[in-house]
Amino acid sequence: MILVTGASRSGKTSTLKQLVALEPGWEHVVASRVLRQIGCPLENLSLEEAVSNQKLLIRELALRGQLREPNLLLDGHAVLEVQSKPVCLKDEVFDALNPDAVVVIYDSIQSIQFRRRKAGRGELSLQDISHFQKCEIEHSKSQSERLNVPCALIESGDVAKMSEWIQCIRRQFLS
Repeated sequence: MILVTGASRSGKTSTLKQLVALEPGWEHVVASRVLRQIGCPLENLSLEEAVSNQKLLIRELALRGQLREPNLLLDGHAVLEVQSKPVCLKDEVFDALNPDAVVVIYDSIQSIQFRRRKAGRGELSLQDISHFQKCEIEHSKSQSERLNVPCALIESGDVAKMSEWIQCIRRQFLS
């Protein structure tokens, strides 16, 4: 499994949709959709709800047999937005997911703010969005180092770079 992280509305899902269209054989799973399917709240979360959601997500992915799926692209977060504050996912969440690699999708803070407004997400200042994105990048990198797995930082929409990096990772695992 490759864990794909990024700030909310950074372009993870659209980048992965484009990648999967170009490279069949990958399964794209959006963590928030899984949570929605099992009835979990997704907005205005308390810390307790956010923690509970992560446990339920891991349980659901395990029930679906997706935790050790080598061709899975898990579209999620390393940092959650809890009452407009960043909360880093705990080591135990990353340990349970046990990714083979981590990719962080980033974009300009103005683009993220535009997408948030368009989606009706809570209003955050450019400074807050910048802080969330930095937290997401730093926590994703630190977790990949802790787990000793490769990590890449890829700009939203750069499907060619994403494809190239994933092919490189696949070759490493096949050799």
